[in-house]
Amino acid sequence: MTAVLLDASLPLLAERMRRWSGSSLSGPGTADPAFARFDAELGQELCGWLGRAGAAERRSLSIVLAERLAEWLHLRNQFLVLGDGEIAAIVRLYAGAIDRTWRLGTNDEAALIPILRRHQGAIAEIVHRVAGGAPVDVVCAEYSPRTQLRVLGVEPEELEGPVLDLGAGAHGRLVALLRRLGVDAVGVDRYSRVPHVLPGDWLSAPFAPGSWGTVVSHLGFSLHFLHHHRAGDAVDFARAYMRILQALAPGGRFVYSPSLPFIEDLLGPEWEVHRVAQVIDGVQVSATSVRRRDD
Repeated sequence: MTAVLLDASLPLLAERMRRWSGSSLSGPGTADPAFARFDAELGQELCGWLGRAGAAERRSLSIVLAERLAEWLHLRNQFLVLGDGEIAAIVRLYAGAIDRTWRLGTNDEAALIPILRRHQGAIAEIVHRVAGGAPVDVVCAEYSPRTQLRVLGVEPEELEGPVLDLGAGAHGRLVALLRRLGVDAVGVDRYSRVPHVLPGDWLSAPFAPGSWGTVVSHLGFSLHFLHHHRAGDAVDFARAYMRILQALAPGGRFVYSPSLPFIEDLLGPEWEVHRVAQVIDGVQVSATSVRRRDD
């Protein structure tokens, strides 16, 4: 079961979620968000599908919808932390609403509206627990390869393979460019959409010692490290940072933006640190290259 289920079997529900995806993070807490409004056509589609679906299919639908909600939360605020407990709670939330609708066996508006309202309140509770009582949008975007390379201060031919892009974006645009140029490159992103970007999290991804010629991350790993450093809970990021450095081959580089002087200044003599600050289109940006000395 994949998201194809929504597009092929439940197109009205898929379209409803696409319209909702552009809403603000505060949307789930409003009195009548678009995704919770009832209409008879959607009710007929959902109830008709549920009447044919078995328990395994209903469970799969709850997982797909939970994945969509988790992705939407991260797209609206990339710094939100969704642990296994939160994901499991979201799956239970959708499974409960689906099962209650299935047990009704009807698309009658009077019967379905209480289920939708209960579900809406549960979504709001999840969002507020994860994002706080006054959630703020911190939108994440995929930048063009040209913009990423410009901010990082490098040219494609400077990147020694194999290259790993941390937080490559769902479509891995920089990775795709490098691969077209003949560079052995892959990416990691939690919401991968393409084969050359592996689904995963940079805190848990395995970094084999000496395995990468270059690791890059544009407004990815180091931006999150900086955010958690300022919040006082960056221990996991500090450990991951050192794992990334140890994963570099001799002479390999970790190139990222923004810079992290609070940890870069503590690195030993085996690391060569080069920081660059520049103004691009009126915006002050910083980038760092940490090279593993090969002598």
